[in-house]
Amino acid sequence: MKTSEEIQKLISKLIQGDSIAWSKFMKEFHPRVSGFVNYKASNLDTDNIISDFYLKLVDKDYYRLKHFSYGGELGFWNYLKSILLNQIETESKKAYFKRNQSLGKEYQNTLIDARPEPDNQFIENESVYEDITEQMFLEAVMQLKNLNHQESIYLLYRGHTNDEISKIMKKPLNTILSWNKRAKEKLKIILENMRKVQ
Repeated sequence: MKTSEEIQKLISKLIQGDSIAWSKFMKEFHPRVSGFVNYKASNLDTDNIISDFYLKLVDKDYYRLKHFSYGGELGFWNYLKSILLNQIETESKKAYFKRNQSLGKEYQNTLIDARPEPDNQFIENESVYEDITEQMFLEAVMQLKNLNHQESIYLLYRGHTNDEISKIMKKPLNTILSWNKRAKEKLKIILENMRKVQ
């Protein structure tokens, strides 16, 4: 079990975008995250919950990581679980509204209004991603230095169109297109480097 000093050192490196630290974090905590979500919310969209969890960690310039002060590894894991429980609750509410159209028609229309056919915006070159696991992909995204790029590419990965991401992030469409183009270019390099060290 890591001491408080070791956890704070890890968090400090995560906030700096240290790729080795993120790799260690993903190897140590992603299996716990995945297992916890699958145990607590097997009836929900676990992929969404996990993706949103990682977005929360980097959101607002790593706000949640910067404000952890509960001690060692056990405290840190409990802190991460509290974030996961919030995401599970959010996803549960979404599922409830989807099941009960009469109770949340307006909300539901906002969330799951008919979308255009997928345009494969995320994967331009499938060979780049064909042997990449979800954990590897999430780890690679966490290594992107720009937080806007991280959030935008996550949303694209989850199936949102660039137009939808523009509305979600309240940014011009051209900005979103530029962010995602740069993020894909950097992700390709990161993923290729990850392959080399395997």
